[in-house]
Amino acid sequence: DIEDIMRLLDQLEENRKTIEESNCLEQENYQTKAKIYMLREKNRLYDKLQTQTAGQIGLLNELLIRYEEEEDLAESRRLLDKISLIGTYIKRYGNLIFIGEREAVSDIAELGACLEESFSSLRLMGIECALTAPAGERIYVRDAVRIYSFFESILEACVDSIKFMWVKIRPCGEEMVFCMEVESNANLTSFFEITDTSSYEDGVWRFTFTVKKAGEA
Repeated sequence: DIEDIMRLLDQLEENRKTIEESNCLEQENYQTKAKIYMLREKNRLYDKLQTQTAGQIGLLNELLIRYEEEEDLAESRRLLDKISLIGTYIKRYGNLIFIGEREAVSDIAELGACLEESFSSLRLMGIECALTAPAGERIYVRDAVRIYSFFESILEACVDSIKFMWVKIRPCGEEMVFCMEVESNANLTSFFEITDTSSYEDGVWRFTFTVKKAGEA
């Protein structure tokens, strides 16, 4: 008599289906929670970026309004170049912020890419630029953010009168030295207090500060 065996098999099949349905439901719940977490995290990062680049976002909106109202072709082109410059900074600064959320250290090449893309916008404006940076060095992302933010602040302060800009990053023992030279008629003395050394001579502003190499105490 296999009737009892058949009932047992039927019960086992029912149990299997119940377990499968439960697993599917748990998987769906997990995927839903993961999507919600990703959306929240993305919103948090965008909120952080918006807060830290509020000044540039406001300037970008102002430039866009002026661009739409401008009738002079040459001035429209210059406004468009400035829009490109500010937009590049917001994008690249965002990349650094997102990298910093995942890891504390970055290759110096990441900062170099940020500076080079900003230089591309400056060259469209007829401004000579040069970047010298070592290969293979690593720095803390927080320091890359600091350097790029300082760089942008200088640009915004004197973009209408820059003739030449040179940025050099070089290793020095356990530190990385950031050097910046700007030929401009603007008054940049307000930046002296936030750098290690600053000077002005023959129309050229020089700023330097140091950061620790990644991994160094």
